Amino acid sequence: MRMTTRLACLGALTGALLVPTNPPAHAVESNGPDIDVANVVEHLEALQDIAAANGGNRAHGTAGYNASVDHIKGLLDAAGYVTQKVAFTYNGRTGYNLIADLPGGDTANTVMVGAHLDSVSSGSGINDNGTGSAANLEVALRLAEAAETLTKHVRFAWWGAEELGLVGSTKYVQGLTSTQRAQIDAYYNFDMIGSPNPGYFVYDGDNSDGTGSGPGPSGSGSRFPLTTPAS
Repeated sequence: MRMTTRLACLGALTGALLVPTNPPAHAVESNGPDIDVANVVEHLEALQDIAAANGGNRAHGTAGYNASVDHIKGLLDAAGYVTQKVAFTYNGRTGYNLIADLPGGDTANTVMVGAHLDSVSSGSGINDNGTGSAANLEVALRLAEAAETLTKHVRFAWWGAEELGLVGSTKYVQGLTSTQRAQIDAYYNFDMIGSPNPGYFVYDGDNSDGTGSGPGPSGSGSRFPLTTPAS
């Protein structure tokens, strides 16, 4: 499974979040927690076991999906996160988004890291998107364990019903007030990171290159600095 490079990117991201606000000139930026592939594989095996015990999948509205949410929520609760299991209905079935906030950091400057947790109905969804879900879980656990000062507030999300058209994440955004939306500085999404042919994308939200489908919604053109310069 070729996740090492993508896990290194996740680790670097967490390191950028650990720089103290207004650091002294001698401050050294944290490299962030080490992200062990073996631990990610353990999370994947747990998701596979959940699917096997629940009809072979973890799709929207199924017992397998609900058990997946509960499994990850339990680990995050134990690590000190403030979690919310937020229900929504789609196609006559109840689905859930799992939102996990790490206490600390400036909530007016929130960085979100997300992945969809649901599978299709024809399989356990271990690559799509067990890999992204498991890697984000391991990053969240290591970030909590590091117990360092956060520059930004950090929120993790595991979305439901993505396979049916980005339903869970859309419902989450639609449920935010304008103030809550403005507090989100950046969102990083990780999907199928076990694939042998990965893609790394940064959307041109302000259409500055004049190509593609044009500018995105309000806020898409914002630039988020991954490092805080020493003063």
